[in-house]
Amino acid sequence: MKINNIDLDKAITFVEEVKKDKSKAIKTKKVEGAWNFEEGKPQFISTLEHASGTTVVEVDGPPFMGGAGIKPDILCSIACLGWQLALHRHLRLLLQRKALS
Repeated sequence: MKINNIDLDKAITFVEEVKKDKSKAIKTKKVEGAWNFEEGKPQFISTLEHASGTTVVEVDGPPFMGGAGIKPDILCSIACLGWQLALHRHLRLLLQRKALS
């Protein structure tokens, strides 16, 4: 069952797996990238792996820090943090609601 763009069945299955084996809760993620020395290009490029494939993320510092501001800077990190906090809160509420029904 999908609610608010969250596959609740998969989330519940994961929670049950973790209850049985706490080591299942640990997920290792790796970020590698390269500094770009080419003028007019973003300062940093990284290819991120995820369940559906890969995504190239380009980051450039703001002008006041010596970048050109042509790509997002710390906003990428803030957006990911915002997603993580929103997902955690929303998922917790959905799981509580499911337990009460």
